[in-house]
Amino acid sequence: MGEIKRLPTKGRMRSTFRRAPTDQSRGSSAGLHGETRLSKSEDPSLSLNTRVTGQVRECTLADGRARITVALVTANALGFAQSIEEIITNEFDFAGTATILGAKAVDVVAGAAPAKGPVKFTTSFTIEEPGAPLPDFLDVVNTVEYAPASLVFESKTIGRLPDGQRAFLEIEQVATQAEGADWTYSVETVEIVIPGR
Repeated sequence: MGEIKRLPTKGRMRSTFRRAPTDQSRGSSAGLHGETRLSKSEDPSLSLNTRVTGQVRECTLADGRARITVALVTANALGFAQSIEEIITNEFDFAGTATILGAKAVDVVAGAAPAKGPVKFTTSFTIEEPGAPLPDFLDVVNTVEYAPASLVFESKTIGRLPDGQRAFLEIEQVATQAEGADWTYSVETVEIVIPGR
């Protein structure tokens, strides 16, 4: 069993969801897939071979609203960890705060070794009516407008600590939001595991 270092959890994700046109009588679903690069250049060496696949589903509810479910799986996602204490000391200058595992995208473009791994993400939320525009995920997590809602996020990033030691960054979050209520996290874990310790 490796040594486990527990870190306080704080962070946000940015995603905009898109879906296929809706058949309002039955709901709809759309497949998603994509590839990301660290730079807009055509230099293939800047690709991490990140692949995103998934689905967006819409289901009409009895009250006229619609339930949206998004499930995404990412391979070779870039990941890194920073110290909350250092971020606070640096007045929330995320770009200017060093990492404690892996490297930020700008540093990878400059030649730093990337930390990568798989990510699974599932969320569900409610919108006013079938076919209504889908929100940015930050709006889902920062308001009560899309409740009831839920999310499950799991990732395992394989990278190096500043001293060169190999380590894993493991994140798991499970949360729900009832109508008119704040998010409740039943699982919220961020750990750096050093193999062999």
